[in-house]
Amino acid sequence: MSDRNKTFQSSASSMKRASKRVITRLIQPLLGGISTRSTSSDSFSHANDTLWPFDYEPKKVLLVRFDVLGDTVMSLALAADLKRLFPDISVSFATTPESATIARLCPYIDEIIEADAPAITHIQTGWRPDKWLALGEVMTKIRNQNFDIAISLYGPLSGTITGFSGAKWRIGYGSEASTGHFDVALAGKRSEGIKHEIEWVRGLSMTDNIELATNLVEIPQNEHLWAESIISECSTEIIALHPGARTGDAKRWPTKFWRQLAKRLDRAHFHLITVGGPAELQIGENILRGLSEQHSQLAGSTSIPQLAAILDRVDLFVSGDSGPLHLASSLGTPVVGIYGPTDPTLSGPYGVQSEIVRANIPCSPCYNLQEPASCAYGDQLCMQWIEPHLVMEAVHSTMRQRVQE
Repeated sequence: MSDRNKTFQSSASSMKRASKRVITRLIQPLLGGISTRSTSSDSFSHANDTLWPFDYEPKKVLLVRFDVLGDTVMSLALAADLKRLFPDISVSFATTPESATIARLCPYIDEIIEADAPAITHIQTGWRPDKWLALGEVMTKIRNQNFDIAISLYGPLSGTITGFSGAKWRIGYGSEASTGHFDVALAGKRSEGIKHEIEWVRGLSMTDNIELATNLVEIPQNEHLWAESIISECSTEIIALHPGARTGDAKRWPTKFWRQLAKRLDRAHFHLITVGGPAELQIGENILRGLSEQHSQLAGSTSIPQLAAILDRVDLFVSGDSGPLHLASSLGTPVVGIYGPTDPTLSGPYGVQSEIVRANIPCSPCYNLQEPASCAYGDQLCMQWIEPHLVMEAVHSTMRQRVQE
């Protein structure tokens, strides 16, 4: 692709993002005002501290988040918290068809409501009547269920769906959507570098005395058996490598560095598995090509449950900030995270043995969560300056900790 075409595409992408921000800022207050009049809830009060925030035990809750795999994984903890607060409650989760695949693996979620809601916010598809009709059908289904609680886990789109859910109580962070969508608008704003995304999500339950569940993802037995068949003959420790990143090229570590890391790991006699989606197929093949040992290339060939089964089985996972990294963390697999534009305080590996490798430059982290991660300077030095030997040192350090435990 020529530099001229790249410049044109970059400008067009910037215009689309700017248009989306303007539309959001203009429409959100209007929608919030309408949604305020659509609720049947009373004013918020702590009527009974043991039944937050109700004077009765709620029976049905709706969680709303239209995001990618990693964000969905980090949202599952709230479903577990609510089940522990109210053991008889039914938890529904509204999400995209793609993210629904991981939500189905959570034992604390009773119903998945699939909706391609993000389509109405995109210039390419937002004008299409079929997208709006499909969303209207989903909203009718949601309103007909008469939820006691609807919780927006993140963002203006989820806040809008929550606002019009018809739930008795609508809860979310007030800085992320029009406060008119919420009966309980909590204070706080993500990306401030003060706590992890899982803590932000769990904060929506307004309690901090519940231990984090360790079984947020449960893998079907047939997928466990499949994973075991793939790696049953491995006699050495297994390391999975994931070179991809869904939300922005700036999160990607250079392929040449992945290749150099794979050579080092190969010489150290680890068994390597490359994983990822179809976009990582060629990179996965290139990483393993010509190595002395026989390794496994699975990028582009696994379902989400199969990926989970592989990540649950390996000894270590190496990745940039990505959905598979958060999936590995939720399964308790040790992780080495390669971080550049994103803040590991907000979106690093959580609750597991891990090492973070970063290049400490003044402009990092810069990712604002509002659009795909891209480098404002066009050089991605925060990733380019992370040399393979630094990641290799983190691998050895993490593996030593694993042996000691």
